[in-house]
Amino acid sequence: MSTVSVTINDRELRRGLRALEIAATDMTPAMRKIAGTLQTETALNFEDEG
Repeated sequence: MSTVSVTINDRELRRGLRALEIAATDMTPAMRKIAGTLQTETALNFEDEG
């Protein structure tokens, strides 16, 4: 009987998933960027209409 053994090195995958988990935990930086963009776009729209 033959036996096959497969070893998968998933260190980089785990590292990437951990970084993604950390980034998704605190959404404050992303929300600040979104808020700034919305504020700028709203101000520009008011200027264009005025």
